[in-house]
Amino acid sequence: MNIKLFAKTQLIKLRCQKYTASVCGHLTRRKGLIRDGDGFSTMTMALGKDGRSEYCIQCIDGMSIRCGWCGGPITIGDPITLALPGEGYNVVGVRHVEEGREAIVGCLAWGCGPGMAMSGHWYPPGQVRRMASPLEMCVSTGKSVFMNDIRSGEVHVIED
Repeated sequence: MNIKLFAKTQLIKLRCQKYTASVCGHLTRRKGLIRDGDGFSTMTMALGKDGRSEYCIQCIDGMSIRCGWCGGPITIGDPITLALPGEGYNVVGVRHVEEGREAIVGCLAWGCGPGMAMSGHWYPPGQVRRMASPLEMCVSTGKSVFMNDIRSGEVHVIED
């Protein structure tokens, strides 16, 4: 069999194959379009050990939110900020409550919000997965820290 033809048929099967999502239970393709601000972007779903994704493309798209400060898109897996609105701010957005305090969920776009640092990630089913920001780690440990990759949230403490 011709290798190019074989590769093309496998690619078509991959594109057309549907999975039943293990958590939401909807039938979905592995790759699909999700809203990204005013446009769309393509998302490829990660498959678990059982060969299925947890959520369908439509559910992931529905879990996307807008930044409470600039209105930019925040999709599943994006790093987020948490900040308390100050006096004079009329902020409409998703709120996250932690230790009795309500914070606005924001994006990390340049110039967005009142000078915030990364506080976690936006995860299914539409909730904040909190992590200590590099500043919080620096203050709590008294040591210098650096962040290698903002998407992974991997922070390293510099030992003296």
